[in-house]
Amino acid sequence: MAATPATPAQPAPAPPTNPPALGTAPAQAVSKEAFRIFNTLLRHLVKDEGLTTEGAGLVLEASISKVVEMVEAEAVTVFGRKSDGIYFEKIYYAPSLYSKERGEEFFQNLKKTLVGMKLNAPNSIVQKVVSTGQAYYCADTRDDPNYDASTAKKTGFETRSMVTVPIIDQGTVLGAIQVLNKAGGKLFSQRDRDLVQEVAAYSATLIHKYLKPDLALDDVQTARYISQITG
Repeated sequence: MAATPATPAQPAPAPPTNPPALGTAPAQAVSKEAFRIFNTLLRHLVKDEGLTTEGAGLVLEASISKVVEMVEAEAVTVFGRKSDGIYFEKIYYAPSLYSKERGEEFFQNLKKTLVGMKLNAPNSIVQKVVSTGQAYYCADTRDDPNYDASTAKKTGFETRSMVTVPIIDQGTVLGAIQVLNKAGGKLFSQRDRDLVQEVAAYSATLIHKYLKPDLALDDVQTARYISQITG
């Protein structure tokens, strides 16, 4: 269940008592916000008449960058679950982070260091989300006992708040998407959290293909996937 510790200036919104089931797309058509994200994916599917592993990776990068933009976050990470643990798969840092001391090159090198690395934090929020299949909202890492600061200490990237949601396809938890730090020190709104969950649900098949290249999607499955997104 999402933890929402309050802060004196801006109390965190309480999570819903019964959050919507994750891993399956909502019954209604995709929201306008999410459709902007998946528009890139749709164009790719229509153009190439299929979804290759390489294509899935490129579209995934474009999609997570849109997520950061739309929820005004500083970074997003896609974690993949493998037989021997959880790994960093995709990372995107918002250009707003660039400074004279830490420019684009710094964050590109940081991304290269992390991608492919195993997450050695058994008590982390990501591990909790992947193990339970439940989303988790951390409003303030300083007050959250489930927050593991070991990765932040290694990278030097300060994490203040996060939204972490599982990636579930065909009943299997494949990993998690974690969005970090609302710009300006603000709290992630319920709308932000809903959008991240929606993206995770609709992109699960895409991420499944990226993580497991041997996954085959026939024409019927591809058509169903497009129909599911467009409503």
